[in-house]
Amino acid sequence: MITNSARIDIVVMVLLYAVLSSCVQVHSNDKMHEEEFSNERLLQSLEESISLVAQPAKYHYRKSKLLYGTGEVIEALAQIEEAIELGYTTPNAHYLLAELQDVNGQHANALFSALKAIEMGEKDPGLFKLIARQYLKMNKSTQAFDYINNAIVNRPHDPEAHYLKALAYLALSDTLMAERYIDTSLDMAPGFSQALDLALDLSLAKGQLDKADTYLRRAMESKPNYLQYRYKMAELLELKGDFESAKVILGERLAVSPEDKQANVQLAKLFFKERKYDSAIVYASKAYGQDSTGSEIGRVLAQSYDKRGIYQESIQVYRQLLNRDSLDNFAKTELDKLQRKVAYLWQVRQRRQEMEIQPTLLPKKEIGLGRGDGGAPIENK
Repeated sequence: MITNSARIDIVVMVLLYAVLSSCVQVHSNDKMHEEEFSNERLLQSLEESISLVAQPAKYHYRKSKLLYGTGEVIEALAQIEEAIELGYTTPNAHYLLAELQDVNGQHANALFSALKAIEMGEKDPGLFKLIARQYLKMNKSTQAFDYINNAIVNRPHDPEAHYLKALAYLALSDTLMAERYIDTSLDMAPGFSQALDLALDLSLAKGQLDKADTYLRRAMESKPNYLQYRYKMAELLELKGDFESAKVILGERLAVSPEDKQANVQLAKLFFKERKYDSAIVYASKAYGQDSTGSEIGRVLAQSYDKRGIYQESIQVYRQLLNRDSLDNFAKTELDKLQRKVAYLWQVRQRRQEMEIQPTLLPKKEIGLGRGDGGAPIENK
């Protein structure tokens, strides 16, 4: 049975179509040729709306699509689940369910629903890409390739499909093939931000700074206010050795948002490189205080404390890192070295203190009753 709320929704839809119909009558002399406002089209839509009263499952499916279009993912997901439960088990319904589950972070469920849609005959390239994304998240590149290739066969000039193929090759550590498909994707869509971001990250990782600079400037043209690109620019300047310009960019960000974690992390690492450990401690402490699970910034902080001779603070940070991840070999090794160094320094300090407090003992003089030739002592007889 359809709910009273649903009936009210449908009544509103009917009234809306009635209003649109009246608008068509007013403007019919001006735009008789416009199909979207034709009486025939309105009558068809009106009949579909009325038919939903007798088809509650289809009603929930339609409502889910509308809610998804307005960004109301949770409610849209509830509606499509209701539609399927009531028997609306078409390929489109399972496809929509998979999309909503994916957006909602339910990736395993999304894969199951998408494969169900494929099994029922759905061949949309977007569905192939959705399945490929799920397999890539699961580090199953081989399975991902099958669906990516299907997407490309059905839509050869889809930049996203070629971008996904680049990701799959990257997961296999094949950077040459990854670069090839990134380039193909960007040839098709020069402003495709995901492909630009991947190209930028890959160039930075390979130390191709001029190439990275080109990608970054292209990316900033398409999204000039995107904060992540400011961080990338600072990273690129740092890699080029222009520390001061990198500091300016990061400092501008902290002037607006002093607790910005990423800016604090990058400044801490930059100052550590310059061996300015006091400054590194200031920024690393801010970032680590916001997220004590961050192993990278934790290492910078612990090492900075160590370099400044603040050993107990350094030991504490290393222990926190190991509590979070007992397999952190870097933290384990550094903690062991530091504890041995502290023990050695304590022993040295103890020896020095003992030497300072020990009284100076003068050698005993031999006393004689007289002296002979050469001033030698004369034994008593």
